[in-house]
Amino acid sequence: MYYLQRNFIVWASLVLASAMSFSTMTQATDIYFSEYHEPTTTPLTNRYLEIYNGSALQIDMKDYAILLCQDKCDIGGKYEKVLQFGTAADFPTTTVASGETYVIRHKNANVAQDIKDAADGKTGVLYQTGNDPFALVKKKDGFNVANAKLGNNYTVMDVIGFPSGTSTAWNVCGAANGLKDATLVKKEGKQGNTGWLASRGTDASSCDWIRTTGDDRSDIGQHSPDRQTVISLSGNQIVEVALNGSYSDAGATASDDTDGNITGNIVTVGSTINTSVAGTYAVTYDVDDAKGNSAAQVVRTVIVDPWNFNGSKQGWGGANGVSVAAASTYAKLTFVGPGKNFPNFDSSATANINTAAGRYVAVTLKNNSLNTKYAMAVMVGSSPKWATTLTSQTTLDSDFKTVYFDMQTAGAANWTGTRQKLRFRATKVDGSSGVAAGTIFIDKIVVVPVKDTTAPTLSVVSIASSNASSTVAGVGDVVTLTMTANES
Repeated sequence: MYYLQRNFIVWASLVLASAMSFSTMTQATDIYFSEYHEPTTTPLTNRYLEIYNGSALQIDMKDYAILLCQDKCDIGGKYEKVLQFGTAADFPTTTVASGETYVIRHKNANVAQDIKDAADGKTGVLYQTGNDPFALVKKKDGFNVANAKLGNNYTVMDVIGFPSGTSTAWNVCGAANGLKDATLVKKEGKQGNTGWLASRGTDASSCDWIRTTGDDRSDIGQHSPDRQTVISLSGNQIVEVALNGSYSDAGATASDDTDGNITGNIVTVGSTINTSVAGTYAVTYDVDDAKGNSAAQVVRTVIVDPWNFNGSKQGWGGANGVSVAAASTYAKLTFVGPGKNFPNFDSSATANINTAAGRYVAVTLKNNSLNTKYAMAVMVGSSPKWATTLTSQTTLDSDFKTVYFDMQTAGAANWTGTRQKLRFRATKVDGSSGVAAGTIFIDKIVVVPVKDTTAPTLSVVSIASSNASSTVAGVGDVVTLTMTANES
């Protein structure tokens, strides 16, 4: 963890310890299509659908049904066929345990053996040729075939396709006619989606599915909704480097709960840092598992010549009623007060901030004035784009603290690419109410990917009693514990 605040001393006259218990809340997932298969090669009856029980309880497929049309629906918006699971000869078992799948195959005798082995039931109504819509529904009271065809007495759990009145070859995950000659496997973290437009997406990253060839049956009979592909940084997430210093990237490791160690597949971008140019740099790490599931991208922030205001203004300057002086360990901002309503503390115009390095601008400061409102802007040309303003800030601070500005609230189009200038402003309530005279000390300004919410480490330095006549404290004596809180 990267810490922004200084070392400081804490004096305590009383230490309280408490224990808290926390209950774990789980949110039940639902029931949905986890796989769709429309074969590329013969026999074309190698068709199947897979349903996943992501709820916390066992379910019975007799409480569900699949609505479908062949090619198109005679009446747009209404399904014309209803598949139920009540025939014992075709569906000898209908219960599905939590976390298990239920595979429905075509009942043709020539279906491939691996599909037969994985199947829990069979039907003759799997017609899919790329333009056939399906809906998985949960029955309500009064459910029957006639009502279902009218769109009544059920709740939609998931859909593949849409019951259009015309034959439609849908683009899926960016592929034209994407339900033909294809296998769709629901992505990790995706559940039932009753909106086909959102489910099919516009490209491979925006859709709910991993789309592979119609001959890929490697995932049949299993589903991992929360499969973990994780990247772990080696070394610190935030690294500071002196101007013209050396930087060697510490790299990262990657693991997948199915594929194991996949560190060798990591794609790293930006690890060569030009330390002769001050700025904030981003090193990104990405990896996919064997099924194409992407881990969450990990970013390392590398800061060359960081804005540590130790005897230097670091290129920052004041205008419109605020002056800046370099003190020994901070920049001293002196505000004139009323009549100068918009004081600006600006970085140089060559800040060189790669915004991918972090969404927050963290400012470690000590407010010695009555100004209660802080604002931070990224300059786009000559125009300041303000992040969400921090109000009700403490005044007459006894020590330094760190405040965070979420720069993405300045607009995604503004906090993007490389930006060259920041602007900080402090006022009393708002500009029209003026600015309070006084000073603010700024110890550090830095772009970071996360907020530091970890408490400092405390160590007892000394214990003293107000009882001067005895080394043993008695009733009524004041015992003072002096502790050091360290953040590095």
